[in-house]
Amino acid sequence: MVSAVEKYNQDYDEVVKVLDKKFSDLKVGDKMLISSPRSIAAHIHNIPFGSEKTLKDMRIDLAEQSGADNTCPLTTSIFLRIAVEAHMEDPKAVEEVPYWRVIDENHALITKLNIPPEFVIEARRWEGLG
Repeated sequence: MVSAVEKYNQDYDEVVKVLDKKFSDLKVGDKMLISSPRSIAAHIHNIPFGSEKTLKDMRIDLAEQSGADNTCPLTTSIFLRIAVEAHMEDPKAVEEVPYWRVIDENHALITKLNIPPEFVIEARRWEGLG
């Protein structure tokens, strides 16, 4: 089985695709970025302490940096999970991803990662969020 750190460290080709059909909140003709765990982690890490963004805002920011209209919501969630799991698996190998700046304790990812909601609440409180 491939570890989270191995998944995080894979070479991902970031690609912009023009959609030929509607997908999630994107429409036909939109340019959609498929990002990477490292790019998502770096973006979140660069959100200033005490600031937050929605996942949608993060997706738009990442897309604009690549000349796209939006970032794929499905792969964004998958890659966010990979980044958080990689840090949890080996904190020395992967810098902390302050995911609480883009999701709160009610997000489905918290349950999937088996993170106590109280931890997220405390991290957000510590940064003055929510």
